Amino acid sequence: MSEQSSTESICMTEALILGGGVAGLTAAIHVLERGYRPLVLEAAPTPGGRVRSFVDPHTGEELDNGPHLLLGACQESLALLERLGSRSQLWQSDRMRIPFWTPAAGWYALDCPDWPTPWHLLAGLHRMPELTLGEKGLVLALGWHLARGIPPRPGQTVMHWLQERRQTTRLLHSLWEPLCLAIMNEPPASADAGLFMTVLRQVMAGKRGAGQLFISKVPLSRLLAEPACDFIQRQGGEVRCRSAVRQLIRQGDRVTAVVTAAGVLPVQGPVIAALPHHVLMRLIPDWDPGWRVTPAYAPIVSVHLRWPLPGRLPEPLVGLPAGVCHWLFDRALLAGDAELAPARISAVISGAYREVHWSTLRLLDMAYQATVALVPALGGLRVVATRDAKKGNQGLVLGRVVREWRATLAPWPDLVASRPGPKTPWRNLFLAGDWTQTGLPATIESAVCSGKTAATFPEQIPF
Repeated sequence: MSEQSSTESICMTEALILGGGVAGLTAAIHVLERGYRPLVLEAAPTPGGRVRSFVDPHTGEELDNGPHLLLGACQESLALLERLGSRSQLWQSDRMRIPFWTPAAGWYALDCPDWPTPWHLLAGLHRMPELTLGEKGLVLALGWHLARGIPPRPGQTVMHWLQERRQTTRLLHSLWEPLCLAIMNEPPASADAGLFMTVLRQVMAGKRGAGQLFISKVPLSRLLAEPACDFIQRQGGEVRCRSAVRQLIRQGDRVTAVVTAAGVLPVQGPVIAALPHHVLMRLIPDWDPGWRVTPAYAPIVSVHLRWPLPGRLPEPLVGLPAGVCHWLFDRALLAGDAELAPARISAVISGAYREVHWSTLRLLDMAYQATVALVPALGGLRVVATRDAKKGNQGLVLGRVVREWRATLAPWPDLVASRPGPKTPWRNLFLAGDWTQTGLPATIESAVCSGKTAATFPEQIPF
């Protein structure tokens, strides 16, 4: 990837991609297929957006902006990684198995064998002994409902929809709430039921393998952003970092130029804006995409911990329905570290409207206590932020907190219903991003789908 030069210059840019996150990089790869030479403009020092890694300057360890999980139903994302040659860097479960732990119930799992629908779900429910026979029947009935494809009513929340399907309080807390937080980054009381049902139908009532879990074994930049940039540049495109877009110049029904800090880029072809909504609105403040309510974002907090001694979770991913931390990822287990290598655990808090305001020390302690409850051998130590650690300190657990204040567009029913599609009032400007109308929650899969879709429109419109 190249950084911005002192004078912005190009001979001929056939496609400008604004934003080097997942959507922008995907769009660049697909416009290459259509004969365009993409120029990707990224404001940050490195590409990847919210799916990237960075080096902690205090420890030298490469950390993710936040752990991400893919499912077998994420066919576009998996196909993209296959094309980039990095799919082999994913840890893959052999079936739909989601382990959970609570202080009251201990260990349990939704563990479904690779059988046809709905028998895999029936077998998975049979393996959850903490549920009553009646509750298992209610989940199975919901599975049949998903298979029939009957959509929730417009504007309905996940909580209301589950109540209509007679799901009990225990089912809500032990199964549906953690799944909703993981899928939607939003609690059931405010998340859109239609989006939730779409993903559940793909995973629980879809093709074999749809519920398999995929987690990166390597830092996220090495999984997606770096291979994507290499691919784009090998094919004749370019990715320019530290090149923030300041203005879109429009005349009539076209975007005619893009202004960056270093100069003006004349536009000769399509422009794909793969930018966060709030950034795009600064560039074209006079455009109203038709939101019913003011767009809002749902935050995510990630906490990365490193112990001075070894220790492992029983599995690479564990859900904590009763905890403040919702998921624990064992980075050492995923990376295949030696058994005696230091423990490395990351905790994730989804829909963290409250927790994002907490102090770093409080968040570090929450993640530490959540881990020690599962692996007592890792207890008895003091946890400190990496920035506060001093050279030569021994016997400390080092932690780093990452707050993504604008992690995803809030999946509230009114916002979901008014997400814009790829077209705009300007015939050569198209939108991409996980927040656009993809029919999916704001996930990696949504970003990949949006980039691919936006790249199909330029060939349909003469320039």
